[in-house]
Amino acid sequence: MNNKIENASPDAKRELEIPKLILAGMPDYFIAREGKEAWKDDSHPVYLMMNLDTKCSCNCIKCALHGRKREPGPPLTTQERTAFLDQNTATLGLKELVIIGYGEPTEDFGKVEPLIREAHSQGMGTVIFSNLGFLTKEQAEFFRDHEVTLIVSLDAVDENTYNFLIDPNKRKGMDLNKVLKNLELLKETYRQNNKTINEQKVVRLGINTTVCKQNVDHLEEIKQLVGRDMMYIANPPMREGNLTQKDRWNILVGNQYDYLAKRAAEVSQTGGHSSLAEGSCSYFNRGLSVDSDGELLTCGYAVNTAHSIGNIKDNLSPQQLKNIYRKNREVFEKYRQETGDEQATCPLRSKNFEDYCRRIASAHSKRQKENPFNILE
Repeated sequence: MNNKIENASPDAKRELEIPKLILAGMPDYFIAREGKEAWKDDSHPVYLMMNLDTKCSCNCIKCALHGRKREPGPPLTTQERTAFLDQNTATLGLKELVIIGYGEPTEDFGKVEPLIREAHSQGMGTVIFSNLGFLTKEQAEFFRDHEVTLIVSLDAVDENTYNFLIDPNKRKGMDLNKVLKNLELLKETYRQNNKTINEQKVVRLGINTTVCKQNVDHLEEIKQLVGRDMMYIANPPMREGNLTQKDRWNILVGNQYDYLAKRAAEVSQTGGHSSLAEGSCSYFNRGLSVDSDGELLTCGYAVNTAHSIGNIKDNLSPQQLKNIYRKNREVFEKYRQETGDEQATCPLRSKNFEDYCRRIASAHSKRQKENPFNILE
């Protein structure tokens, strides 16, 4: 026992003896595993975000993809997606696949399974966002055995609030009790899978809460479900998808955005986004994103940047993809410097998002044949 622990008070000693948690697939994980110098090498993308055309029985009021104005073209086939990974993972230096999808991966497991298998065969981990509504034991074991970090979307632990947030029209809705049982199943399945790197405990499970007016006073209750085998993440809403509708934004946020963002930062064990590093979200600052139809985006949620950058169906070479990655980073850095916007850690949550989209379009002007943005006031 080191002197710092030995001389601490009993309460402080218990806290110091608990190893720091790091979430597998996040920047802290790669820094712990490979060192700070390796992470500083920003010449290549670390993350590949892919949106899949998965179905979903929910109609979450906050959903950033459902209800969006851009209608994607015909979706990529499974073969096209796995071929992209096979051809580019090693050459680009990709380390982590991130699947956000249009829907729920446990409900449409057949769409995500082949991609996870391919990523795993390429030495990549996978990050998946899920509401666990259709999780089975077999799925949980598959996720565990294929290095999947699973981030569970959970915005309430009381049934009325949960049902309202997941489907305000009450047409469908998930069974909260089933979701909580599935969460325990997932924790039990993963329990022996945790590892330690440099005295830091690596976990592959997290809970993510979108902080809104309905749950802001109950965040600690949700956080209690995390324990020591999961990471708790909290974020303010982004004005995308369903929340481009003013009435829905007012219901969830109204004029309280700054307060909700403050509370999210206070309770989140990551201090903000799951992938926060160097003052920004690494999914887009250190990654490439592909929409369900192959359109390249700056982030899987930034659908307004489609039709500006490229499409993987165009058979872009690894060098072209690296150039796109670098150009996007240049745009983001200049955008942050010139706007001075503190919310620029995530442009989608920034008041200057429209400006950011225009800059991306201008940077990739060879493909800008029309204005694709459909920005809503």
